[in-house]
Amino acid sequence: MNKKTISLLLIVLAFSCLACQENEKAFDYTSLPLRNVTFEKGFWSQYAGQNAKVTVPYCVERCTKSGCLHNFQLAAGQISGDYLSDNTWLDSDMYKALEAAFYSMMKYPNEKLLQETDSIVDTIIKAQEKDGYLYTARTTHATHPRVMKFMGEERWTNMGHFSHELYNMGHMIEAAIAHYELTGNNRFLNVAIKAADLIVTTFGEGKLTYPPGHQEIELALIKLYKLTNNPSYLEMAYYFLEARGKYSERLPYTDEFFKEYHQDHLPVSEQREAVGHAVRAVYMYAAMADIVTLTNNEKYKLALDSIWSDVMEKKIYITSGIGNQQLGEAFGLPYHLDNLHAYTETCAAIGLVYWAERMFAFDQDSKYYDVIERATYNGILSGISQDGTHFYYKNPLESKGNKKRTEWNSCACCPPNLARYVASMGSRVYGVKGDRLYVNMYAENQADMEVNGANVHLLQETDYPWEGDVRLTINPDKKQTFSLCLRIPGWCLNQPLPGTLYRVYEQDKTNERPNVWVNGEEIDYQIEKGYIRINRKWAKGDVIRLELFMQPQRIASHFAVLQNENCAALTYGPFVYCAEEIDNVTDWDKLELSLSEPFSCHSITTGFSIVPKMPVLSQNDELKLIPYFLWANRDTCKMKVWIPVRKECHN
Repeated sequence: MNKKTISLLLIVLAFSCLACQENEKAFDYTSLPLRNVTFEKGFWSQYAGQNAKVTVPYCVERCTKSGCLHNFQLAAGQISGDYLSDNTWLDSDMYKALEAAFYSMMKYPNEKLLQETDSIVDTIIKAQEKDGYLYTARTTHATHPRVMKFMGEERWTNMGHFSHELYNMGHMIEAAIAHYELTGNNRFLNVAIKAADLIVTTFGEGKLTYPPGHQEIELALIKLYKLTNNPSYLEMAYYFLEARGKYSERLPYTDEFFKEYHQDHLPVSEQREAVGHAVRAVYMYAAMADIVTLTNNEKYKLALDSIWSDVMEKKIYITSGIGNQQLGEAFGLPYHLDNLHAYTETCAAIGLVYWAERMFAFDQDSKYYDVIERATYNGILSGISQDGTHFYYKNPLESKGNKKRTEWNSCACCPPNLARYVASMGSRVYGVKGDRLYVNMYAENQADMEVNGANVHLLQETDYPWEGDVRLTINPDKKQTFSLCLRIPGWCLNQPLPGTLYRVYEQDKTNERPNVWVNGEEIDYQIEKGYIRINRKWAKGDVIRLELFMQPQRIASHFAVLQNENCAALTYGPFVYCAEEIDNVTDWDKLELSLSEPFSCHSITTGFSIVPKMPVLSQNDELKLIPYFLWANRDTCKMKVWIPVRKECHN
């Protein structure tokens, strides 16, 4: 046994002891369960409603027609034929669509969809091999050359490349947990447990020692640990993380590019910069953050803080899109944020939110929700059309007029991922830690929670994200003292995103502090980590009113972002804006904005089902901009986020 193996074995043994004991330092922040939040009207009611009625059923249907269901039926022995697809990750598309359906039906019951998904679950159960293995490409003996090459001759033999065995099983486990949470039935959950037990007996010291090719199983195993309290799942997730950067010589790649592509160039605790495939990376960082919240792993926290800073300071677009390099769908060079060729995959923005949520769990700093909010309203929602059935894989910040959303993608990871993101949106609004209730996002809703021993019903009334007035009515079942923490978004404190990569032009900075009233009485306050903390004994009917000032703000990039030199972007509240040629038909190539002339905000009727009126920013009728997430909905045309500034205005 070599020194590297002994070292890793000692780490795993130490972690095993830690995981089996109650960790007094573990963090106890909890997001409010999805069932506890109801969007009844407003922006998210419309989006979640259409997602439930249109997008989720559409994704399930497309997965059944694209070959996903065929492959499961083939593996289950229900039909004959050959594996359909040249992709090894096709199983995961169905799993994500199912997860979206299960979360969606928690708030929007759909008997027809439930019967359909239950039938698919029955087929998946039959497709699982006796020992727990579930990977339809191998079970069906796929003959497509590309699939055969990627999956390898035997189980687990091409892990470092594109077999996606553990990736697929990870999404299966997450879908099974969602099914259990919806139905209370454990028949799908048993499939997940059986697969997880196989993984535990297959990988580890003295067994297979290399890490997964595409991170995802780590997140799933941690979720399964939280549900079952089986420490072996947490230990396995930790082992997969610890194996990175230590066994690359056993994997089928030797090129340094591929080591970074898989984040396998260094042990994870020694990594300090975001590199490689962006989706793989943020899924891994999210799992590392989970380990921090569960075990207070200081080395992981140090690594994550450094990587987070690297992304925020050098590698994130103003839309919170990440993955600026086409080659490898990867994090590229610092400050190289090309707009026309930005990759900015929808899944990467979603993964960034998963990472930020978990960072917030161990450090309740609103900067993480600033990223979550910016990503949600821009880098993620831009990935879906207003009709709910067309999608972007890439979300560039400029287009020559040749970018059109598709009904489905040949690599269809993004549509069902986006559907499950919207379906789970309610879980991002509130959180509780001890005697503190965190209001993290503003949206019209009703919610129920327990805070410091009191059951609290909370009513939030607001036209956010379009307007900044918020009214909160607090109804505890008994008078109780606790702290209500109101998030103050960075955009209303002249901070577009955390870090120094973007700044508000001086003339657009606001000096207006948010106003807060409790039962009609204005209060003074301090902002700590982006939150106003109001501690008092709350009684039924207490009302908080929060006023956030929204105004158009012109944004400049760090001088090192050469692609944005002498350009500005426009934001309004949480939204990034863009110009489309359809609104600016004269001299598109000479389009420019003034830094001295003000912008006005008004609405135009669009006919969209979700956003019937489009808020427009305009400057002297010479320049019109719309919210970035709405681009390419009316027509396919040229678009840009960063607008050249008039030469006489450069400063």
